[in-house]
Amino acid sequence: MTTTGSGFQGTWRGHYRYDHAEADRIFGAVGFMLVIHEDANGRFHGIVTDDVEAGGTPGEGTISGRRRGPRLRWTKLMPHLTLSDGEGRQYVMPDRPHYPLAYSGEIDGTARRASGRWRFKGLRGLFSVKGTWTTERVD
Repeated sequence: MTTTGSGFQGTWRGHYRYDHAEADRIFGAVGFMLVIHEDANGRFHGIVTDDVEAGGTPGEGTISGRRRGPRLRWTKLMPHLTLSDGEGRQYVMPDRPHYPLAYSGEIDGTARRASGRWRFKGLRGLFSVKGTWTTERVD
């Protein structure tokens, strides 16, 4: 099946992981939920919530992006800046938005699973945190 039209629209449950071994050891897989609305041209937007108990960022975030065939690209914006120390403690700064995250990947031919890579947008050096993500359609 080719993913056209509303191929990415719907409710999705997934997780992301860190490439950095220490961050992945501390947090492991961090769950998230997506609710996506896609137009006939492959543009989509929606909401995202992270599993805070597993180390995710609190609050309801937004995503906006584009699907071209099976390829996906989107930006994730979370409402609160959340920083973590080397022990897994999180510090939430409710008056500052989180740094934008760039996601890219592909949806499979059944339009039931998608996976790819994520990274902080525009940050380098110490903050060049990145990793992988995978998600499955719930509805």
